Amino acid sequence: MSSVPRTTVNRSGAVLAIIATALSSASCSNTAANKRTFKAAIRAELANDPACVWVPLPQEKPKINGQATDSVVDALARIGLVKRIDVMLQASRWDPILRDYRVNQEPGVKYEVTDAGKTYYRNDPIRGPQLCYGSRKLVDIVEFTGPFPATGGAGRVVTYTWKLTDVADWAKDPGLQKVFPRLRKLISNKIPHEDEMTLILSKNGWHAPHPFSQQ
Repeated sequence: MSSVPRTTVNRSGAVLAIIATALSSASCSNTAANKRTFKAAIRAELANDPACVWVPLPQEKPKINGQATDSVVDALARIGLVKRIDVMLQASRWDPILRDYRVNQEPGVKYEVTDAGKTYYRNDPIRGPQLCYGSRKLVDIVEFTGPFPATGGAGRVVTYTWKLTDVADWAKDPGLQKVFPRLRKLISNKIPHEDEMTLILSKNGWHAPHPFSQQ
């Protein structure tokens, strides 16, 4: 009865061990395309992307008939995140007699963030001035598609769910929620919200493309 040489068996076992180790390392690598790596990437993105509302601040408005109103900033002023300051503004008006523009001082209002509001304020380079009211926490990865030739095979579109956490008390104000209807919807909805995020692969792993980032 013939038998397989022990050296052959040992070599086969060594090869299988190397393959198993390689496969295990690939699945554990931060460059692998799987739920684990996508979860890590999206968590990192959400940590730097809180839930916010856009606010036109700071701004100046002339008074018309002695009044200056803005439904958004006035609602924020009512709850103490914004303050109204009476100021004199320069205004250029056409003078039909002189047939030229004249610069006059006219009463107006300046809106600024209060000290309390500065806790929540940030000026995002893409989205502009914002007041952030909560954190977005990843719940799960639903699915992912790709790769896409346009990204050199390195892009994936990941569908995920998230929930709102650490909601600021001021965001629950009914009057403010009338001005920001989406705010009320996000806070009251107990079902995780579904979104998509495009992730690309770089030498540092998976991340969302950022206009000012160096990959």
